[in-house]
Amino acid sequence: MDQTVGMERDGDDRTLFGVSGCVITVSPDLYTGAGRVVGALDAAIPAGLAYDVSALQPPVPGAAD
Repeated sequence: MDQTVGMERDGDDRTLFGVSGCVITVSPDLYTGAGRVVGALDAAIPAGLAYDVSALQPPVPGAAD
């Protein structure tokens, strides 16, 4: 876990971001038994590296406010 730079929480899904640019999605919808892995990730990843998914989008350059 020392190579993890962030973890996005989206319901039961987790997306891990690695220092080398690696992105790994862990989802009970994709993998049997992933629920246990999600629990382990939630316990192992420091709170400062985990965040909840957001619907916010960056502004489009040149778009009117």
